[in-house]
Amino acid sequence: MLLTETPRPDLPVATSVRHVVLGVPFRFESRYPRLLDLVDKAYAGLPEHRWVREVPECLVELKLLPPRRGESPLALTPPEDHGDVVTHALDAVNAAWIVPDGRRAVIAVTPDMLERPYLVRHELIEFSVYTLATRVMGLVPLHGACVARGDRAVLLLGDSGAGKTTLAMHALLAGWDFVAEDAVFVEPHTCQVTGVGNFLHVRPEAVGRIEDDHAWQWIVESSLIQRSSGVQKHEADVRKGIGRLASRPPRVAAIVFLMPEPAARGSDLLRAIDNPRAMARIAAEQPYTARQAGWQAFLDTGSGIPAFELHRGAHAADALACVDAMLDRTPAPRHG
Repeated sequence: MLLTETPRPDLPVATSVRHVVLGVPFRFESRYPRLLDLVDKAYAGLPEHRWVREVPECLVELKLLPPRRGESPLALTPPEDHGDVVTHALDAVNAAWIVPDGRRAVIAVTPDMLERPYLVRHELIEFSVYTLATRVMGLVPLHGACVARGDRAVLLLGDSGAGKTTLAMHALLAGWDFVAEDAVFVEPHTCQVTGVGNFLHVRPEAVGRIEDDHAWQWIVESSLIQRSSGVQKHEADVRKGIGRLASRPPRVAAIVFLMPEPAARGSDLLRAIDNPRAMARIAAEQPYTARQAGWQAFLDTGSGIPAFELHRGAHAADALACVDAMLDRTPAPRHG
């Protein structure tokens, strides 16, 4: 065991829930229903996005530690036969230990962290799942959003605040399939793309610019969460809102970099750039991605994917119209 709980007769028997996330089957095991509730909040009701080949199950154990006394870090003794351990910590006590070669993770939190459920879910549970799925499947992770029309996906990349969420939301309202808003994962040999399409995260200051009354109400009535950076956002559950989730992993048909600057007067919002420049840009802006084992395969398989820069227009609908027209002109992907 990576981490053991002190046996207590008053503890319930460990139970488990199962979800297929990013095409990978996961079993989440815990003695504490509140921790398993966080798992269901993240993954219940999502399309399974299963891959063609069989994928082994991963195990995530969720443990509740005794109330903290001081800030002494926990001792960690990884199994000798399971390879490297990836550690991700919120502080000296609350942390996740991930063993990709063993297809398992252990998450340990103190009772006070249950009052901050978003941090436990996002920083520990989701991080563990992303890490395991990426390593087990050899996926290429990207910081970005993704929307699709049928089997043709558009990757939306760019810095925080560039408008990825806004464009993804307008695509969702316009009837596109929603793949993910913050993190997407590409199977490098086929250029199929998957993600966890559970939530849209919208800054409060952006809510006033939502013109659709139904969408506005859906956003303002959603929970207000606070990132570890301190930034607050509305967390709107796509599974309970409007639009639809992609039922299977679509193939990347285009890469679009969202630019923070408005288009020059008289210029098109969308401008083509060559594929090698686009891939070099991803590697420079997302160095973690370029270090993954599947990066070279992604470069080879995706060498013909058209890429574009999208500048801000007067309205997000104008930008979406440009992307929509571009996809009409773009040949269907032939990867894999």
